[in-house]
Amino acid sequence: MAGYPKGAQPQDFIKGWPHPELLSRAELRAALTESFHKGLEMSEETLNYGDKANGAYMLGHPRFLQGLAKFLEQQYQAPTDPKTLMSTIGASMGTDLCFRIYGKPGDICVFEEPTYFLAFTMARNSFL
Repeated sequence: MAGYPKGAQPQDFIKGWPHPELLSRAELRAALTESFHKGLEMSEETLNYGDKANGAYMLGHPRFLQGLAKFLEQQYQAPTDPKTLMSTIGASMGTDLCFRIYGKPGDICVFEEPTYFLAFTMARNSFL
């Protein structure tokens, strides 16, 4: 098993956590260091709060949304307008927003397995 830690065992992916040995690999450390440095360089743009007129990007950074739209167009061979996209800070935020927007009390929610481990709790809390 090339690229995997020696003696790697089957993993429980229900929570999406990587094997701890993967976190100490030099390639990951280098990529994270580079990413953190780029993030620091853009921190005035990306770590802001407030309204759009004062520099905040409520739906996501415009360059990211344009890049995502381009990727989606290539991936699905269909036009994608960056103005119709929104980025979230993770699966929890995206899932919660979907439940809040599309769900209402009394709705029934069906999940496939395996699924995101917090999805059941979010649905239960949204549909009460």
